[in-house]
Amino acid sequence: LDAYPNPSTGLVHISASLALGNTALIEILGMDGKRCFSQSTNQPSFDHSVDLSAFGQGLYLIRISSELGSLTKKIFIE
Repeated sequence: LDAYPNPSTGLVHISASLALGNTALIEILGMDGKRCFSQSTNQPSFDHSVDLSAFGQGLYLIRISSELGSLTKKIFIE
């Protein structure tokens, strides 16, 4: 799981390699638990840009979860 730039002014690029044949859920959550972005995929790789500038400054969690487990990365929007 890679997310950049970090810190960011709003636009965040997320990329990840996923296990073949498994459906994964990609979410971005604010520290208040509010979901800012959510997308499921069953592709072997995920490459997407998300604009978080409308959600304000602060720390956000990017989480990818599937039947095999989950990964979480922090990103800061300034």
